[in-house]
Amino acid sequence: MAKHPSKTCFHCHNAIAPGVLIAVQRTAEAVDHVCCYGCKAVAELILGQGLGRFYQYLDTPLPRPDEVSDAQDMALSVYDRDDLLAELAEARLVKAFDGSEKTLLDIRLSIRGITCAACVWLIENAMRTVPGVESCLVNLGSHEAQLEWYQDEVPLSTLLSRMRRLGYEAIPLTAEIQEAELKKNQRTDLLRIGIAGIGAMQAMMLAIPTYFGMLDVSGETMLTFFRMAALFIATPVVFFSAQPFFAGAKRSLINTFRTRQVGQLTMEVPVALAMALAYGSSLMITWQGGDEVYFDSVCMFTFFLLLGRFFENKARLKMVHESARLSQQRFVLYERLDSATLRLKDQVLVRDMQVGDVIRLGSGQLIPFDGEICSTDSTPGQSYHVNEAALTGEFRPQRKRPGDSVLSGSVVVDTPVPARVVRVGSDSFLSTVDRLVNRALSERPAVARLADRVGGIFVFGVLVVTSLVFAFWYWYDPDAPLRAFEIALSVLVVTCPCALALATPTALTSATNALRRLGLIVTRGHTIETMARVDTIVFDKTGTLTYGHLSLRSEIDLVQLQLAADLAAHSEHPVSRALAKAAEGHSTSRLQSGSRFEAVRVVPGSGVEGKLDGVVYRLGNAEFVAELLLADSLPQSDGEHTEAWLVGATSPAVCTRFEFDDEIRPESPEVISRFNIDLHHDCRMMSGDRPGPVHRVAEALGIRQALAGCSPDDKLAAVQRLQDDRVVAMIGDGINDLPAMAAAHVSIAMHEASDLAQVKADALLGAGRLAALPAAFLHARKTLKIIRQNLGWALGYNAIALPLAMAGLVPPWAAAIGMSLSSLIVVFNAMRLNRISPA
Repeated sequence: MAKHPSKTCFHCHNAIAPGVLIAVQRTAEAVDHVCCYGCKAVAELILGQGLGRFYQYLDTPLPRPDEVSDAQDMALSVYDRDDLLAELAEARLVKAFDGSEKTLLDIRLSIRGITCAACVWLIENAMRTVPGVESCLVNLGSHEAQLEWYQDEVPLSTLLSRMRRLGYEAIPLTAEIQEAELKKNQRTDLLRIGIAGIGAMQAMMLAIPTYFGMLDVSGETMLTFFRMAALFIATPVVFFSAQPFFAGAKRSLINTFRTRQVGQLTMEVPVALAMALAYGSSLMITWQGGDEVYFDSVCMFTFFLLLGRFFENKARLKMVHESARLSQQRFVLYERLDSATLRLKDQVLVRDMQVGDVIRLGSGQLIPFDGEICSTDSTPGQSYHVNEAALTGEFRPQRKRPGDSVLSGSVVVDTPVPARVVRVGSDSFLSTVDRLVNRALSERPAVARLADRVGGIFVFGVLVVTSLVFAFWYWYDPDAPLRAFEIALSVLVVTCPCALALATPTALTSATNALRRLGLIVTRGHTIETMARVDTIVFDKTGTLTYGHLSLRSEIDLVQLQLAADLAAHSEHPVSRALAKAAEGHSTSRLQSGSRFEAVRVVPGSGVEGKLDGVVYRLGNAEFVAELLLADSLPQSDGEHTEAWLVGATSPAVCTRFEFDDEIRPESPEVISRFNIDLHHDCRMMSGDRPGPVHRVAEALGIRQALAGCSPDDKLAAVQRLQDDRVVAMIGDGINDLPAMAAAHVSIAMHEASDLAQVKADALLGAGRLAALPAAFLHARKTLKIIRQNLGWALGYNAIALPLAMAGLVPPWAAAIGMSLSSLIVVFNAMRLNRISPA
């Protein structure tokens, strides 16, 4: 029988069964052997793509891959369906080099089979070589990937198949999968904590008699018994409860040696080293005899560390649960009504709902779409109650009437609500928020990145100091090597940077959850840190400090009104919405409905231009429409009201003025007052509106500096001037605010903001939650203060405890308690951020 030269598989590193001889041509000269044809196929694919360095990085055995059949490839094609891609991936338009636009899709994948950093390297590089893939980033800790690709160039099924042929199973990551994985991890964590807690109590109970000399000379047998019992208790704690620390330490050391950067060291390295040394030395002393064992220290050390991590991860699970709750509604049947009669038509799944459908939402049901409440003939003035706590933080039910909007994620409180679908699926408000929150979670703010860098260097310093301390005490007293070991162990434990590692992420997670309850949804990693440093706030007027729901004041010819409404349909400006609403409220059914204009051009900050039957029309401010008439100006109004002009290049020319009123939000005066008095912020206002309405609002709110007639470029320039010596926050809601919002240090979009403004903003403010803004900025300051407290405590504790441990004044068990309590103090201090003062 032929014999293979190696007993382990070249690809997966598992044992090769006797009699199996399957060769892989690694190079022209070298031949290696694998354990099965699945490994052969994967290895040949990897080598064929020039990714052979994967095997140099591989440090742990891989799962043995299955052979991929054509039937399995065919099954993956379900992920190419447009309806599924709309639910699973986020799409955005990007410009190609030739000026054309292409649709770039972004999806999160859950990948099974990842074992080490080499797997991450292989997947990322294998995906990047595929034409049509823009980027692929794999997270080793969570086994998740962020994939960007062009579906028109390479189908998702092809990419998933490629990963499967590499030996990894990838599936789109949904909120349900993520929640199930976190819950599974939480159950495992609770089991680890339970075993470690019981072990700590029992091991300490067995150690107390030895610490206080309760065993006399005749108790040598009892001492051995106690140590054996402690060994029995500590073993599952070390090999099960402490397993995450050993796995993390292994990854950290591999990354450090591979990159040759000490900044890659994590706090798991000294933790795992301390546990291994304490357990190993105690095991040796138990069998050979000696003075001290440290089983109780190992158990307490593990218990308190796991407890701190549990509290940190619990906040993340809460955020994911909100996403999963809406996602599960995809499989609930809702009653669809006839749009004309509002009688029951059929039942429909959320994924099959279309814009314009009228859905009856029953009491207690979660609203799965953004919509508008419909009026019925039998109850034209009916009011309904909806709970929007998940979105705005307001726990009291909100009264809604026909014509009012309802948001996905809200819950119907009592009377069934008939609502027309406006946005559903990935376009809905809550789906957008979930994507933005996931983006925020994946980003690292500057203060967190600083803590990471300091932590890595600190860990390296701890290891160096521990080695030097051991060398010194061994040189000082060579007859007592166990004494040197005990002091070095105490130094290693007491200086473990666990508190330093927990100081920032725990505080940011708690603050993010608290701000969400307040109604402010953080969508960028740097948002909270930057909000804490803001000293100047720039408000847009329309839709931010005012309702932005303009109402038409003057009586207008219905034909002109319909023309203006048709042209305004191409713009999201509040004036456009007011014209549309006014047209709907008049008897315009005799007119042709819908937008009939062609060659429409939107000029941000000015107006809209389009052609109808060959005639050019403009709708917008006086300066914009005057250009069409070749006139220097148009008749001046009283300047106290918002106005828009409709001009048509007909003979004679069409020239109509529309006047609108915009009501100031009742909470706006208090918001400005609190910013000025409580936070000492400089509040300013910018608007594209005429000077009259702008200065009227500014005077009513006590804003000293207000700019009127601002184009998007004007707003951008004003913000940039302020940034010379200030930290600026911009709060707006429209496309014309985007340049200024992008330039500001931090930007907040109102709930009613355009989709693009919501995506680009650093935070989203819930409906009716303007009054919460001052409290949110105060909480951001409190967050930064607590982060500094945590970092100061973590570094200060080490500065005090380290000299004591180096002097041999801190036994290992006391070091374990001190370090663990330090970590818990940091965690509980950060959890104070879960409490937030109401607006």
